Amino acid sequence: MKKRKFLKLGILLTVIFIAIIIIVIYIEYRNNNLENSDDNVQAYYCGGNHCLKDPGFGGTVISYKNCEVCNKRMSFPTTDVDILCASCSAKTKRCKHCGEKLTDEQITQNKLQQSQTTE
Repeated sequence: MKKRKFLKLGILLTVIFIAIIIIVIYIEYRNNNLENSDDNVQAYYCGGNHCLKDPGFGGTVISYKNCEVCNKRMSFPTTDVDILCASCSAKTKRCKHCGEKLTDEQITQNKLQQSQTTE
């Protein structure tokens, strides 16, 4: 009888421990996404196969990387990470993912593509 009580208590404590870990990870991930969100800023992509057309290969793990310009911490749901934050991408006119310098023509086309996908 005592063994059953200890087993039930052990299972209950394990479930509570796992739930706490999941909640902490979720809160940290959510806070990082809110902190690093640049929703009002239009990021630029070069349109190359490695940036826009091909989603690339990335493992399913939360990854963190600092922006190469402003050093702001960014978080990503995979290991396929960007080089620049959206703000620095817009300021420097460089691709958010690979950092390639963009021409005004590429930026105009990028804005057109992004406006078509939001409609």
